[in-house]
Amino acid sequence: MEKNEIIADIEQTINWITKLIDPTIYNQVPFEGSWTAGQVVEHILMVGNGFTQLLNGPNEATTRPVDEHVSRIKTMFLDFNSKSTASPNVTPQPGVYDVQDHLTRLEKLKTGITAAINSLDLNRTCMGFDIRTFGHLTGLEAAYFFLFHTKKHVHQLQNIVNQLNQQPHLQS
Repeated sequence: MEKNEIIADIEQTINWITKLIDPTIYNQVPFEGSWTAGQVVEHILMVGNGFTQLLNGPNEATTRPVDEHVSRIKTMFLDFNSKSTASPNVTPQPGVYDVQDHLTRLEKLKTGITAAINSLDLNRTCMGFDIRTFGHLTGLEAAYFFLFHTKKHVHQLQNIVNQLNQQPHLQS
C-alpha cells in the first residue's frame, strides 16, 4: 500500500469513529467487563498519540525487510474474534468522557499522524520505543499498526453501539 492509500484508509477509519459516536450512550457500559465507547476512543487516542510520537521520533536505517511484520500485525488486529488486554500505559480510566473533546482530539490525531506518514521516510526503523512481540517497528509497520489497531477498535465500537441500542436507555 502506498502512503496515499494508508493515509486515505486512516482518514476513513477515523471518520467512521466520529460517525459511530452517539452522545446519549457514549459513557454507558454495554455489558459487564466492557469498556464504554468513550473509553475505546480514549484508548485509540492514547495509542495514536504514541504512534505519532514514535513516527516523529528518533530513527535509524533498517536492516531487514521494511514490511516484515505487516502481515502479522494485520492478522493480530483484524481477527475480530480474538481479545487482547491493553498495556497499562494505554488503558483508559473508567469515567465520563467528553464527546466534543474526543472529536477535537480525533481530528488533531488524524492530522498529526497523516502528516507524519506523508512527510517521513517510512523505510527507517523507529527507535522511540519497541512493541511487545515485535520489537522496533519500521515507519511503515508503525503506520499499519496504528491503522489495523484502530480498525479493530472501530469494530469494537460498532459492537458497543449495537449492544446499547438494543437495550432500553437508562440514565448514567
